[in-house]
Amino acid sequence: VHYALVDDESFETRNRLELMANNGMIGVVLVAIVLFGFLTPAAGIWVMVQIPLVFLGVLALMPHVGITVNIISLAGFVVVLGMLVDNAVVVAERITVKRQEGLDRIGAAVEGTSEVARPVTAAAVTTVLAFLPMWAIGGLPGKVAWNIPSVVVLALMFALFGAFFILPSHLSGARTGGKTAKKRTFMVELEARYRGMLGVVLHHRALVLGVALAVFLGIMLGLAPRAGFVMFPQDDSNALYLKVTTPLGTPLEQTEAVVASLERQLPELIGNDLVAVTARVGHNQTAQRFTPERERGAAENQALISALFRDVGRERTSAEWIQELE
Repeated sequence: VHYALVDDESFETRNRLELMANNGMIGVVLVAIVLFGFLTPAAGIWVMVQIPLVFLGVLALMPHVGITVNIISLAGFVVVLGMLVDNAVVVAERITVKRQEGLDRIGAAVEGTSEVARPVTAAAVTTVLAFLPMWAIGGLPGKVAWNIPSVVVLALMFALFGAFFILPSHLSGARTGGKTAKKRTFMVELEARYRGMLGVVLHHRALVLGVALAVFLGIMLGLAPRAGFVMFPQDDSNALYLKVTTPLGTPLEQTEAVVASLERQLPELIGNDLVAVTARVGHNQTAQRFTPERERGAAENQALISALFRDVGRERTSAEWIQELE
């Protein structure tokens, strides 16, 4: 006896959890490489700590605003993941610079955070405003999509709070090297090259603005109209359905025999991509919700065969299999 678990609705949730965990790990590693390369190790460590703190804060607040852990809210976490450390990086860099200029730990934390408070706040607010229109989407799409901007806004607010209050307090007690810390050689060379390039750009402002405007217009007028637009793209299905209809008056036993013959052929045709085959005789409806007719069956000459595929690692998509079977 063999059995297979099919129509597992938890797969999408588990898949997004794994995606968020993998993206989080990749993001932490990349942030660590950049921060340890450009800043001090202490600053890099405390900036990375902001990521789990923000997630925990959002998860703690979600039940109070009516958000559950679901596919949509997890998509919001994935969207906002790369934005969480932006504010913290700016604040940590400024505090480190103040320490290198000779200020004490507390003075560097206060002055460094104060100098970048307004631009960092403006950057966070503009990002929040970019997601707010999603709350205005009406109908069924709005009821589904409102979790994404809610999660993003909550995460950005927690990240802003952490960058202004938690991170400076940590860095004020960390050893960042003080004024004795010297910039790395590659940083000195990078800054020198940047100053040179910036000087050239500033001396040819009109040319630079003209080139930027020409590129912008070229993209908007030449490339943008050719880009397709799909509001809700159709993902690859993990199943295909065969509707069987025999001549009217066909006995139920003959319809069942036809279905059994097709069920035996599908594993040979599809091979390893196939997990299981199910069949219902008496109707050929594919609606997700069970109607009374679907539960009981209303036509002896109709049947529905479901070929269920593996969730991942398939050789062909469901659309390709449909073309192959046709």
